[in-house]
Amino acid sequence: SKQNPTLLHCGHSLENEGSLSLPEIRPGVCLQQDGGGLNVRGAEANVVGEKGSGCSCHFRFQGSYQDITTLTGVPEEHIKTRKVRIFVPARNNMQSGVNNTKKWKMEFDTRERWENPLMGWASTADPLSNMVLTFSTKEDAAAFAEKNGWSYDIEERKVPKPKSKSYGANFSWNKRTRVSTK
Repeated sequence: SKQNPTLLHCGHSLENEGSLSLPEIRPGVCLQQDGGGLNVRGAEANVVGEKGSGCSCHFRFQGSYQDITTLTGVPEEHIKTRKVRIFVPARNNMQSGVNNTKKWKMEFDTRERWENPLMGWASTADPLSNMVLTFSTKEDAAAFAEKNGWSYDIEERKVPKPKSKSYGANFSWNKRTRVSTK
């Protein structure tokens, strides 16, 4: 069984002193206290006590997250046997921009498909096969896959090597490398 993450206090006195057990939050997520309740924040955040107290002590997590896949209602065959691919999409060859190559994508493996006898279309009963999720980092995508119990493969970003050409290559006699002046 997985150990619940523990929120460790830095030592200053706040109304919630000591350790707090938070079973549904994974490591790396920080909290901020606003005079009463604890609010989940995405990045590192300071913990502020009562309004006007000015205490800015840090909390950090220790342990691992709790598996919540049994609470989602997803059938067991979509959790245990599912494999996802995490990748950065390639640049569109028809355009010179690189806007689509900054986010990491997660797509699911293709399950059983069949040809529709009436129209010849490809059909599937798998709702996840057509879904693509977007993440800002590959670590976020891997953490999401682990949280849902999916095995995953990460395809690293392919960076093309710049090709160095001299100015004289524009006037080359070789037809394969010569640039047309017409």
